[in-house]
Amino acid sequence: MSIIKASNIVTKFGSNIVHDGISFEVKEGEIFGILGGSGSGKTTLAQVISGFYEKKAGTLQFNGEEIEFSGGFTDLHTRSYEEILKGNGFGLDEAYGSISTVSTIRNLEPIGLKGDYHPFCKRVIG
Repeated sequence: MSIIKASNIVTKFGSNIVHDGISFEVKEGEIFGILGGSGSGKTTLAQVISGFYEKKAGTLQFNGEEIEFSGGFTDLHTRSYEEILKGNGFGLDEAYGSISTVSTIRNLEPIGLKGDYHPFCKRVIG
């Protein structure tokens, strides 16, 4: 069963198209990651999924139920994205620490749920 299913997601800020028909599924128990350079739309996609930003087209489903969010901080994000497009984003040197951390996490052995965790984790890993 899919926990999250995105179909043909389109995201725009002004005339800038960030996502043009992205589709994916995250199945129960799966670990899913999105990689890309600065300004490629990773954070924007996460914010669309969580409802902070409005998608222009497409559908989002959680546990088989379609959901719809209203618009969020679109103007602020539009300005941020315009700066990235002007070359004022982070380069590979600045992102190296994050890339290294992701690499380390990917190579760790899972230990299961311990201590405090979000209830959603139980549904995904459970």
